[in-house]
Amino acid sequence: MNMMNDTSGWSGRFLRALTLSVALIALGLASGCGGGGGDDELSQNSCSLLGLSTRIINGSACAESQAPVVRLSLISRNATALCSGTVISPTKVLTAAHCFLGPAISRVDVLVEGQTISATQAFIHPGVAVEPRTKAVLNDVAVVELARPTTIAPVALYTSSSVGPGDVFSVFGYGLDERGFAGTLRSGEMRVEDLTENHIFARYEGEGSNTCNGDSGGPALLEIRGQPTLIGLTSSGANPDCGPGDLSLFQYIQNEGVLEFLRQVAPEIQER
Repeated sequence: MNMMNDTSGWSGRFLRALTLSVALIALGLASGCGGGGGDDELSQNSCSLLGLSTRIINGSACAESQAPVVRLSLISRNATALCSGTVISPTKVLTAAHCFLGPAISRVDVLVEGQTISATQAFIHPGVAVEPRTKAVLNDVAVVELARPTTIAPVALYTSSSVGPGDVFSVFGYGLDERGFAGTLRSGEMRVEDLTENHIFARYEGEGSNTCNGDSGGPALLEIRGQPTLIGLTSSGANPDCGPGDLSLFQYIQNEGVLEFLRQVAPEIQER
């Protein structure tokens, strides 16, 4: 598999890395989706946003066969890592750049529509870096190209208006749930606490759900005119246990450099 802008020698992580080694799954770990806190009660089930029947932490399992949220297995010489991703075109999947950092990746398998499709190449944002003070990952986006197209309806990027504090969004991913299981698509809601040009911040205090290891690259979605629309993707978090008091970070999709990169490597993407 060809990896553009290969950064496999970089080994840094921001506090809690949200990539999950499959060594954990072999010990019995299953997956989930997340959510946050605020004035209105937050749901632990956002499956209906994607038209799916009914974790992340305190989330709900979603039917996976027609989900645009997919599971990525990143295979290196000595281990396999788990990340999540979003179908953004028939042959392109958006995920987190930090999923490709560390041991050299030899193969990426994508579970979509209940079938495994190999990736032919991966495009990694050339500006992916760790912020020296906070250790947050900047430009944390990558796009993998599938060996054959999928019939899953792609998710559009939200670029017509800005996101603001208090906005409630849905999170999806295949990462750890509160019982320590990974590998199942789960969902829930979180609330925007703050945002910068790089990140959306959401704090988990036990209400709603939260992202955790293995959810990296999974989408943060707003419902716009009845359609799920991508505002960000899971990047990192502060607490290793992903429990109450955690601050989760999502790469903000409207970052100018991120949008420029995505339009270049996936010009067919839809925007809303």
